[in-house]
Formats: sequence, C-alpha cells, structure tokens
Amino acid sequence: MQGYFSLLLHAHLPYVRHPEHPRFLEENWLFEAITECYIPLIEKIEGWIGDSMHVPFTLTLTPTVCAMLIDPLLQSRYSRYLDELIDLAERETHRTHWDKALQPLSSFYLERFQKARGTWNRYQQNLLNAFRAFQDQEKIEIITSAATHALLPLMESYPESIRAQVLVARDHYKSCFGRDPRGIWLPECAYVAGVENVGSMVICQYENGQDDTARGLRAVVRLTPDRARAVVDAIAASPIMAPRPCQTPIRRDLALLIRFEANGVVREVYLQAGGCADGTTPYGGFDDGTNVRTLTRAGCQAVLISPAELWGSGGYVGNACLG
Repeated sequence: MQGYFSLLLHAHLPYVRHPEHPRFLEENWLFEAITECYIPLIEKIEGWIGDSMHVPFTLTLTPTVCAMLIDPLLQSRYSRYLDELIDLAERETHRTHWDKALQPLSSFYLERFQKARGTWNRYQQNLLNAFRAFQDQEKIEIITSAATHALLPLMESYPESIRAQVLVARDHYKSCFGRDPRGIWLPECAYVAGVENVGSMVICQYENGQDDTARGLRAVVRLTPDRARAVVDAIAASPIMAPRPCQTPIRRDLALLIRFEANGVVREVYLQAGGCADGTTPYGGFDDGTNVRTLTRAGCQAVLISPAELWGSGGYVGNACLG
C-alpha cells in the first residue's frame, strides 16, 4: 500500500505586545521562540541551500506570529534582548574561565547568540524576509491558520465569525508574502463542518486545437456553492496520478478551466492532457498545480454541465471522459 509523508512544522504564539511597559515578561515568550526556533530554522535552511540539498517542507506561520515578527517595537525590543544575552554570555565566559565543566557551555552560548545576531541583522531584523525568500525559491511552502488561532468548533453557531477568521488570515498572509496561501492549519487540529466551504465556481469551456494552445473560449458556466461543492468532491475522489513520466512534458487538448473560491482563496484546476516531447506517453487529468488527478467518468460528468462539453475533443481527454 502506497502512502504519502508530509513534513509540516507549526509555528504559533499568542499575540503579545505591551507598549505601555518598557519591559514585559510575556514578550520574552516571543523572544525565546525567535532565538531557539525561528533563527535556528533559518540557519538550517541556509545550510541546506549552501549544500545544494532540496529538503522541502511546509511551515505554518500564523497571523499572530507574522504580525509580531514585522512589528517595529517588538523588533527593537528583541534586538535589546539579544544584546543583553550576548553581554551575559560574555561575562559568563570570563567568570567560568577556570571552570573546566562550565566554561565550554558559556562559550557555546556566546557563539550561538552572536551567530543569531548576525542572522537577525542580515534580514534587516525581519525574519519574514527570510521565510518569504525561501518560499519564493520553492524551498519551503508557508501556510496560514485562523486569524487569532481561534478554536473554530466553538464558533460553529456563528459561521460569520469562522469566515472572518479565515478571510482575515488570508488577507494578512497575502500582505506578508505577496500571494494567497495554498493551505490552512486548523487551530489545535480542531475541525468544524463547513470550514472547507466552497464559494461560487466558474467553468470555462475551450474549443481545442491540434497544437499546444486552446483556440478560444467557447462557453462559461457559473455554479452555485452547492453545485460547486459537488464538483470539488468529484475531482477530489479521483486518484492522484504518479509523477509525470518525462522531464519535459507538453500541454495539449486543454478542455476546461475550473476556477472557484475555497476558504476565501481563489483556486484553479485544469482539465487537460499532456505527454512527453516525443509525443508518447499520454498524461493528463485534473491538474491543480500540485497534483494531477486521474480523469474518471464521474469527475468528467461533474464538470461537463450544459453548455460546457468536450467540443471537438479527442485523444486522451475525449477517450477518458466519453469512453
């Protein structure tokens, strides 16, 4: 039995910011996470890149964490916190100079804190600069979570609040990373029915040509959320195909473009066929940009809603959908 492994790291902290006090103990929670988690993770990814290693994983950066990491006040306070750690470590290395048991430990932390300060300053004291760069280089994928990490099942009686949690998170993510998130971490892994609600859907029907491009838009179908949900479920039920069989696949026989909103994020799925550059090895299906799902009769029938049809489509798509 084939399985799939997904490495996902979840980074979340409650929002803590107290400008009314020059120092506030709870802010140390953020500062410790930066020193012991976020900066070491950045340094590890930099090391992988330097060694030409491809180690992709998914990282949740919740809206509260992102908001704190880009806050100028908290950035300046963390700089002060790190400077004080380095000063303490320097004094400890002097104090333990003749202590063979403790002196290596003091030196270890002094070097670690100094390296952390170098990383902190290299990204202009904004660690989102690092994580955004890694995502743009396709080294990691960053997803979001509910805006305040709210336990969504407790809001089940107030669906507008659940929607606000999701949409605010989406908008904040886009302001930080310049794109819509492709996933969301459910706070405390707590699922509530409806969190995956699909909004309206548009299906664009193309007339297919014999070359690699579609010859033009033929019809447009707009579906209500209920009907859109049925389409998404039918496609999701189709098995994921094996990786593409060649290094330079080509596109052909583009039949449908399916565009819909799910949890406030606009998504696109293509019904298309492709193959290898030599024209062999047909390959195609419902392509969402990450996976390609096998063309099944049930999936095709769900999206071929009048007036949409496989107009003039033959070959792989036509055979798979129409038999």
